[in-house]
Amino acid sequence: MDLARALSLCTRPTLVLLTVLSFLGCQQQQPSKAPHRDAEPVHSAQMQKTAVVKNEPQTKLVSTSSVCAAGFDEAASHIENQLFPLRIPSCLKAIGTACPLLSEAVRIAASSAAAQNSELRSQTLYEAVKRRLSPDCNVVKAHDSAEKLGENCYERRHDLSSRLIADMDAGIFAFYLVVEEELKTKKLYDKNSRRILLNLLLTSAMEGEKKKRKKRR
Repeated sequence: MDLARALSLCTRPTLVLLTVLSFLGCQQQQPSKAPHRDAEPVHSAQMQKTAVVKNEPQTKLVSTSSVCAAGFDEAASHIENQLFPLRIPSCLKAIGTACPLLSEAVRIAASSAAAQNSELRSQTLYEAVKRRLSPDCNVVKAHDSAEKLGENCYERRHDLSSRLIADMDAGIFAFYLVVEEELKTKKLYDKNSRRILLNLLLTSAMEGEKKKRKKRR
């Protein structure tokens, strides 16, 4: 099942989490293909060239984007081994430290918010990204419901349950939208950065849903 489709079918954050994590787990458990035994032999000239290269001193160059990919991979696995209440600060810490190619403002805000309570967290994140939101987004307060940003703010990029969006703070959702867009623009958006962002999104919705239940009592 397509992940976006799975998100759109769920109306409760808890169910969304289970659906998403099951989906990601299935992807990770797919067996790798065994090498083909009948592969053609390497040409002798190529073998000679390889032998020469092996005897030369090698300098291993690691691109910054590779550092980001490795950082996101390690962070995503760590996050998904944690209890749900601990995942929001862990996701923010990962965004703040895993990839040096992310803008400094995003990294600083994420690292700061990771150590803050939920009230300060949304404000810190919203202040860092509000000027980078699409002109289609409404001006809101950080602790407003994310749905107040307006459907035009996110409908072209997301197929998310309206209930899911309504349950989280606008500050966190705005941060999510900006970081996702930056990762895609810089060609850093992979399955592991996506896992981190989805965990941030979904656990934030769970936290918001819990707050609403307390207010109704």
